[in-house]
Amino acid sequence: MDVFDFFPVHERKFHGKVCNSELKKTVFDCDYMIPFSKAREAESEVQAAENDFPWSLSKEKCEEILSPYRKHPFISIVEVGTHIGTTATRFAHCIRDNPDSYVLCVDTWLSDVADYILRREGVKYNLKEGNDHLLFERFLRNVKSNKLEKSIIPLRLPSLQAGQILYYYGLKFDVIYIDASHEYLNVKLDLEMFWNLLTEDGCMFGDDYHIEGVKKAVDEFAEKYNLKMETYEGVYFSDIQQLGFIFRKKNDLISGLVG
Repeated sequence: MDVFDFFPVHERKFHGKVCNSELKKTVFDCDYMIPFSKAREAESEVQAAENDFPWSLSKEKCEEILSPYRKHPFISIVEVGTHIGTTATRFAHCIRDNPDSYVLCVDTWLSDVADYILRREGVKYNLKEGNDHLLFERFLRNVKSNKLEKSIIPLRLPSLQAGQILYYYGLKFDVIYIDASHEYLNVKLDLEMFWNLLTEDGCMFGDDYHIEGVKKAVDEFAEKYNLKMETYEGVYFSDIQQLGFIFRKKNDLISGLVG
C-alpha cells in the first residue's frame, strides 16, 4: 500500500492546473470561501495582523521561489502547513494583482504535538485550557487584515487527506511548500503525496531541514527517487540557522511515481 491506495482512485478526474475560481468550484463547489465572511474583526491594532512570525519564509524568498513562474498566465501555490498564515500572506502579496493566482492553504489549524507538550510547561501559545484552539481564528484574522481573502483558499484537513482529494481531481500546482509536521513519518508521507501534484516545471520545497526528522525524510526521498536537491539558508532565529530544501520537477525524470 502507498499514499494513493484509497477509494475511489479508479474514478479519478484530470483537471490539471486550474485558476482560482475553477479550484474553488472543483474542490468546494463555491466561488467564495465562507470562513472569511465569518471571521471576527480585529479588536486592536496588535491583533489586526501578525505579519512577523519569526519562523516564516521571508518575503524575499517567496518572491525568489515564484520568479520562474511569472511568465505563466497565473501561479498556483499550495502551502502544506499554514499555522497563522504569515508565509501564506507573503506569497499572496506577491500574486494578489492576478485574480487567477492563489495560495491553497492545507492545515487542520488544530495545533500539533509540540503545542500539547509545551502546554504542560506553561506555554499556551496556540491552546487554551480544555482543548480550546486559537489557530484558525488567528489565521482568518491575518488574511482578512491583509485584505487577501480572494487570493488565499483554506483547505481544513490533515495533509494526507487533502493531498488525496487534490490527487483525485487530478489537480496540478506550480509551487508546493511543505511545512506541516516536523516528525519523520509525517514529512515522508507529505513528500510522497504532494510531489505528484506538481506541474511539469513545478517545484516542491520546505524549511526546517536542520531538524533531524525533516532532514531524514527529505534525504531518503531524494535518494529513493534519485532527485537533485538544492539547499538554502533561511532566517536565523533563537541561535538556530534555519535550512531549507528545494526539488525542481524539471531537473528529474522520475520513474516509480504517479504523474
